[in-house]
Amino acid sequence: MPAEPPKPLDYAPGAPVRRKSLIRRITAICLVLLVLGVAGLLWPAVSKRARLYYWGAQCARWTSDTGQLAGSFSQGQSDRMSVPVAWINFYSLLSPPGLASRGTLLLHKLRSPGGTERLVGIDLYTLQNSAGVILLSIRSIDPGTFLHPPADVAKASATAVLVSDSAATTVRVFCARLDPSDSAHFSFDYSVDNNDFTRDGWLLDDGTVKLPGPTPKITPPVPASAGLPR
Repeated sequence: MPAEPPKPLDYAPGAPVRRKSLIRRITAICLVLLVLGVAGLLWPAVSKRARLYYWGAQCARWTSDTGQLAGSFSQGQSDRMSVPVAWINFYSLLSPPGLASRGTLLLHKLRSPGGTERLVGIDLYTLQNSAGVILLSIRSIDPGTFLHPPADVAKASATAVLVSDSAATTVRVFCARLDPSDSAHFSFDYSVDNNDFTRDGWLLDDGTVKLPGPTPKITPPVPASAGLPR
């Protein structure tokens, strides 16, 4: 038998032009809604990251005025304190609810001899029902970047006793001085009643802060006048 010729294929009629235009519009609207939805979900995290980056950069560059008082205490109670706004804003984002500082004596990015960089913040605290005890809260923070958020390095942070003297009536603590010749070193002065002290600190390669005991400040004697007996 002779082969039958193939039957022509019957295709469905094409969609009308108006229907195609409507489909494109609906698709575009769905894509816009999807993008807006994803942006809405990501915006809180992106916004927080941007604010952390901004306030962290402000903290890294913060320096105090010469002789600026970080905090003073009378009868164990804080009567004056200075805490940078940048530090308050940064730490409330990094570790809610934030600081309960009685004064910030150091806030700056330090660099150890081995190249470790940390944002170091040292704050004053008092203990409730413990008159005469003033503590230092030492925070060593990995500064991070915009893509890599900062992190409070818990193992590198510590608490140290600055003053433990129930008989002390007045304690004054001054902001730290940075060492222009050593990016890991800082020092600060404080007084307990009429006794003046200095403490030095260093950022170590493991990110911790070394803070040895105080050194009494010795006031040099007034030189004798040329015509007076020595």
